[in-house]
Amino acid sequence: MNKKLETKNIIIAVLAVVVIALVINQMPKPAPTVNNVPELKTSPTSAPATNPPTTPPPATAPAKTPTPAPVYIPPPAPKPAEPVVNPEVGSKHVPQTYNVKIQNYSFTPSKLAIYQGDIITWTNYDSSLRHIIVGDSPLLSALYSPMLDSGKTYTFVFPRAGTWNYHCKEHPIEKGTITVVEPK
Repeated sequence: MNKKLETKNIIIAVLAVVVIALVINQMPKPAPTVNNVPELKTSPTSAPATNPPTTPPPATAPAKTPTPAPVYIPPPAPKPAEPVVNPEVGSKHVPQTYNVKIQNYSFTPSKLAIYQGDIITWTNYDSSLRHIIVGDSPLLSALYSPMLDSGKTYTFVFPRAGTWNYHCKEHPIEKGTITVVEPK
């Protein structure tokens, strides 16, 4: 009876080794690299070494090329603006350009005071969000930007004095206010 038990244990051990060998044989093998190839050493007096026959590496899926991050390209500088003349006072104001940054569901700055005729440029700094700038007042119906993808800009000149509210049509929590005063 002892002999039968020993034989049974030996058979189980051999089967276990065979199963382990099969499992290991089924595991994917790492692709060969320069670091795991043995270096061929030759001495100056020995015959030239011959390379052993090689087998091609196993086929692997092509490596994915990482998608580059969007790059902000600033818009070209606007042409110098003509002075705006306030006929009542007779003063001249050279229009200035102000930049509003759109990012993280907000406008920065969200409140801005400018002179009539000044230029506002909104730039989308969000990498994955698109925005449409819309005026809140029927008197400001001209303020309606196209869809602004990442890095895109929209420029607008406020035609008259007043306090003008605007928002993003796609994300109504994004709000801003422009206060426009007549030049003195």
